[in-house]
Amino acid sequence: MCKHIPNAQVSFQTPCCNRWFDCGECHFELSDHRQQPAAEMAFVCKQCRNPFRKDLTAFDEEDESCPHCGNGLVQPVADLRAATPAEANHRNELVVERAMP
Repeated sequence: MCKHIPNAQVSFQTPCCNRWFDCGECHFELSDHRQQPAAEMAFVCKQCRNPFRKDLTAFDEEDESCPHCGNGLVQPVADLRAATPAEANHRNELVVERAMP
């Protein structure tokens, strides 16, 4: 499970090292190199376990779910409390920013 995006519903295969990760931050923490950009990437749905590919250059609303089972790639967070300290800091910054005149 990803500590950066706990509600992520897919894992993706990076073209640079062909390893599977839940998010780009996980790749950064577990690799000795930068993730290489790619026009197309392989994904696997965590709900139905089916693999699929996405063209990231033409990513639109219909690409926001698994083509096999329809599960959203990222599920809305049911608990409004921050999942990680980084998320809490970001949320606090937004609150302060919105409160400023």
